Amino acid sequence: MTAERQEQALGILLRRAGWVPAADLADRLGVTARSVRSYVTAINALAPAGDAIESGPHGYRATPSAAAVRDELAGAQHGAPRERVREIIRMLMDAQGGIDVFDTAMALHVSDATVEADLRRVRAMLTDSELTLRRDDGVVALAGTERSLRRFLTRVVLDDLDERVFDTDALERAAGAMGVPAPGLAEFRAELIARLSGLGYAVNEVAAAEVMLRVAIAVERTQRGRPVPEADDDGGPDRVRVGQVLDELAVRHLGSHLTPADRRHLAGVALVSLVEPGESSGEPERRVAEAVRVALRRAAATYGIDLSEEEFVRGFAQHVHNVVQRSHE
Repeated sequence: MTAERQEQALGILLRRAGWVPAADLADRLGVTARSVRSYVTAINALAPAGDAIESGPHGYRATPSAAAVRDELAGAQHGAPRERVREIIRMLMDAQGGIDVFDTAMALHVSDATVEADLRRVRAMLTDSELTLRRDDGVVALAGTERSLRRFLTRVVLDDLDERVFDTDALERAAGAMGVPAPGLAEFRAELIARLSGLGYAVNEVAAAEVMLRVAIAVERTQRGRPVPEADDDGGPDRVRVGQVLDELAVRHLGSHLTPADRRHLAGVALVSLVEPGESSGEPERRVAEAVRVALRRAAATYGIDLSEEEFVRGFAQHVHNVVQRSHE
């Protein structure tokens, strides 16, 4: 979806001879001005000189190099480069010292120029990820913390799922394609929901896919010798309880314990989607539920998709309700 929005932004700017106000562009795309700024940054990262879109007090306008970047984005969405870019990301995630552009081209049976173009696509994907591509002559490496690397990997897998977040088979395939073995996720998901519900938490099933994926990534990265730094404390009783559940499920379904640091962190991720016992009846407030319905109707009209399925609406409203509860804490 992000690449599609970037391509749409370029199309709008290329059709307009002059400047397009930022608010105008955001309105046309159905996004916020902040999103437009991130699109512009990502688009410019794809241009060799970093100048596909010019920014100024009057908004944005396309430069002569914009058309080539738009064609590159279109090709990345509809052709083989998508799979090749994913393979390069896997190689970058696995190689602590970075990858050699020439060796990578040889391994993938493409030219150096093709790998350079793919690396520009990777750089565009890193927007807002806290990661950067560091280059030393012909060697390129992903620079950032292990936690940031894991978050980026999670996003890459979930982006491949699109609307299939409830399809555990699709999640297993998408994770496996990025080098994260994640067998038995259907059983994992059912047991996760049952165990946390049994502890008195109101579970948001929409978030289950991300929690399961993060657990699988934590196991795989730790087994590769890439643990995160240990935590100084256990994070409190809620994180201890939820962390214990996640650790038991990791052993049962993925064959490995979580480190104490991963138990604490992943329990925190899971708790964003839960309501503490006694804080709520488990049902979203009426004002939250109505706000969610209004937002989903607007999103459906903007993007031309059906978001009226009642189970999804209830689950999304529960998620927003839980986030509100956590933000008050």
